[in-house]
Amino acid sequence: MFSIEKLIKELSDISTVIDVGLDDEFNFNKREEAFVIESGTLLSFGSKKSIAGVRPTQTFGPYDPIGFAEAIAGRSRDISYKQLSDLKIHSFRESLLKSKVNSGNVFAQTIIKYSLGRIFDHKKSGGNILLEDEFIYDNYKVLGQFNIPKGEPIFNVGDKADVMYFIEKGGVGIFASSSRQIADLNSGDCFGEAALIKDRARNYSAVALKPTRLVLIERDIVKRELERDHPIVRLSVILLLKRLELMNKLNLVQEES
Repeated sequence: MFSIEKLIKELSDISTVIDVGLDDEFNFNKREEAFVIESGTLLSFGSKKSIAGVRPTQTFGPYDPIGFAEAIAGRSRDISYKQLSDLKIHSFRESLLKSKVNSGNVFAQTIIKYSLGRIFDHKKSGGNILLEDEFIYDNYKVLGQFNIPKGEPIFNVGDKADVMYFIEKGGVGIFASSSRQIADLNSGDCFGEAALIKDRARNYSAVALKPTRLVLIERDIVKRELERDHPIVRLSVILLLKRLELMNKLNLVQEES
């Protein structure tokens, strides 16, 4: 739906390109900046040690974000990184990110808020009140709705992503291919947006944990809503979804080690 590479080129006038040599002592946790990798790789270390006493790692590569979630949320940067190669990265000012995101439309703001809540492990569910009141209500007649019984799958790993979902009532579990549950969602939460926005098959499965009523938001509507925003807001949406996926993979490694 949206290409990170194209968005970064579109934003070349407000970003700075930095070449980081393998032997350079670059601080990836700089305050007031967030980065996107264009080329090269580095390791991110999990904050929790596994049962074996080892900190799991996650490889970051081209078009992965560094510090975007922390910059937008105003959080401290405390992730450990180790370079594996020379890097080319794009730097964006934190103040600009915050300004554009805070002035974004409700659809993008909702996905950003939800992603940040998951990234920083906020326990409260049903936080997408803006989406429900300002988007779902205004567009209810053109959105699809259906009821799904407890235990029924909504989609499976590998399925094509044509829609995202909003939980109007009920609860949904998100499961990895290993059948391990990675999220427990409730009324007011949305899901399925990552695969849709990034034009790929589903990485996870979704199952109704109780009788559930869902609102379907189709691809064309998602695209239309996100195109209303500044390109840096669209970039932020995609990069936060990437960060969430990277974090989910790292958490699964930690739990399985």
